[in-house]
Amino acid sequence: MNREELTAKNIVWITDPGHGWLRIPKEELKGFTPSPYSYEGQGHVYLEEDCDAPGWLRHVSLLPEAARGLPEQYSDGDSFVRRLTSCSTAW
Repeated sequence: MNREELTAKNIVWITDPGHGWLRIPKEELKGFTPSPYSYEGQGHVYLEEDCDAPGWLRHVSLLPEAARGLPEQYSDGDSFVRRLTSCSTAW
């Protein structure tokens, strides 16, 4: 999977002033188990930016740098992601 494929699968960064998550379709986890710092909802998994997002990228044979330049949805306040279910309770 390359950056163009990530974009085609609607994989984007969701960020707010304090943190960020890589939103991927749930079916794209491909056996990767997210930490409790990632979230699940709306048919997607929101992978925490510091560990889970780079870990998933390596899991699907990509360098973490592949996610640079992906579209970003920025929120000035707390992102809706913070209100979703933590992966620790969703799995």
